[in-house]
Amino acid sequence: TPLIRRVLSRGYFLSPHSDYLALLVTYGIVGLILYLIFLTNSFRHIIAQLRQAYTKSQINYFQFSLITLTSIALFGIAAENFNSALYWIILSLCTKIT
Repeated sequence: TPLIRRVLSRGYFLSPHSDYLALLVTYGIVGLILYLIFLTNSFRHIIAQLRQAYTKSQINYFQFSLITLTSIALFGIAAENFNSALYWIILSLCTKIT
């Protein structure tokens, strides 16, 4: 369409506006499923660690990790974050194995 051509000619790019759609388009259904498995396993691991935590600092850390991962997963529905270095830093910090 003419609108898309004008947008591209001005140096902008088109994005799917969703992490999940971007994964589906770029890596296919297998990539999307693997990413969803990664998120699910990360949630399970954080919740298991939170249940086993016994010091206040551990409880605070795992609560922060759970809230951060939840935010990343929900925000991924409405925005494409894979191009942001901050996204990868936050994702690696909240999914690290302790």
